[in-house]
Amino acid sequence: MAFPLLALPWAWRRDKWLRVVMLTLAGFIAVLLTETWMVPHYAAPGAPLIFIAVVLCFRYLRVWKYRGQRTGLWLARALVLFSILGAVNLGFRLARDHRSTSVWADQRARIQSTLEADSALHLIIVRYGPEHVSHQEWVFNSADPDRSRVIWAREMDQTANQQLINYFPDRKIWLLEADQVPPSLKPFH
Repeated sequence: MAFPLLALPWAWRRDKWLRVVMLTLAGFIAVLLTETWMVPHYAAPGAPLIFIAVVLCFRYLRVWKYRGQRTGLWLARALVLFSILGAVNLGFRLARDHRSTSVWADQRARIQSTLEADSALHLIIVRYGPEHVSHQEWVFNSADPDRSRVIWAREMDQTANQQLINYFPDRKIWLLEADQVPPSLKPFH
């Protein structure tokens, strides 16, 4: 929906409210630029100003005429249609990503419950592949991992892995290949 902002120079000359919104947005951005550490959600309060600017520009784009034809009306309708199609596409992608995340979470929970049902103590060393999705994190533990039946740890170099194994001498050591389909859990050697 940024396309209507192409009408900004035309709308700027005619609409005093658009000038107020844009000057307020410029002030907001100037204040944001003073931050030494920026996280995207810091800009969220400026989003309504951007939406207002887009809607005001959309009004001017809609009445645009080219060689006497109401070209802007058709352009505005096409933009709305493309926005709806884009939102539907985004919805399908989010649903697909949620399904893959829930499958991963179910697999992790299944491994956790299977090993907790065993009477032994376990240490799972998780190996990630180069194409690992960072949102699918396998390694998280309880607040007191030393007393947990199952401990999860990321694979490190050989020396660090050995130090970890030595710290937990009474545990069965497992290697989880997290990015294989399905994830592979096997004894660690």
